[in-house]
Amino acid sequence: MSLRVIDNQTQPAGEALRTAIRHASDVRIAVAFVSKEGVSILLDALRRAADRGACLEFIIGLDGQATEPEALSALWGLTEDCETASLWCWEALGPRATFHPKLYIVRRGRQATCLIGSSNLTRGGLADNIEVNVFCRGSDDDEIVSQAYRTYLRIKRDGAARRLDAELLGRYEELWHAAEQARKYQRASRLYGNAERRLRKAMSQKPRIALERADLYGWLDMVYDVLPEGEFTNQDVYQHRDLFRHRFPRNLNIGAKIRQKLQELRDLGFIEHLGPGLWRKL
Repeated sequence: MSLRVIDNQTQPAGEALRTAIRHASDVRIAVAFVSKEGVSILLDALRRAADRGACLEFIIGLDGQATEPEALSALWGLTEDCETASLWCWEALGPRATFHPKLYIVRRGRQATCLIGSSNLTRGGLADNIEVNVFCRGSDDDEIVSQAYRTYLRIKRDGAARRLDAELLGRYEELWHAAEQARKYQRASRLYGNAERRLRKAMSQKPRIALERADLYGWLDMVYDVLPEGEFTNQDVYQHRDLFRHRFPRNLNIGAKIRQKLQELRDLGFIEHLGPGLWRKL
């Protein structure tokens, strides 16, 4: 595994991401803010990956109306053209914490490239600003890759994201322009309040994001793959130790890793814990 810091000074984050995305089989991006110029930095590489059948998934924040409607429209156009691409928007209106991650995970088979740090999907974040990001390359048995992917899945499972469609895009654009007017005149705007309520109502009527079998990767994928249907025990999974040793020869404690992944599969909603060492596949 390799680790280095990218700050946009010696190498722009967007350049490093483009190189990885062009050859990717799976791209997952969860970021707080997106701009049209930021999307333009990655769009060509994303289209090339999509043309090869890569899975593309975006979870984008709408908090504070910092994300530009034109950026959402550009990403939505990509998902409309590509059956393997999806765009989800996170709108935590109300007392919930702000959606603020900057997480990029690009996979090619068992190898993964992750960018984790301060760069939003904006021109400033990917090219112009002074940023601090950890850029790592590793395989699916490297712990930092597993942790990054597990964090992404927890974000996805939270349930606050909704799939973008024409109605939500229109409602958000309305709210974005209302927010611009409120900032311009430095006062609360009735137009803004009404737009916020309409967006909240539209969001509440859309289906929640859900994890799927294809979301599992590395250890999670392999453990789930050997699970029998219905109820099973730890011992049922331990029987496959040799298979895990062959796939992950660097791991010297297979039993503990299996137990850890069973707990993670439970937390992600793929299995149910029935009692000590007893589970059910859902």
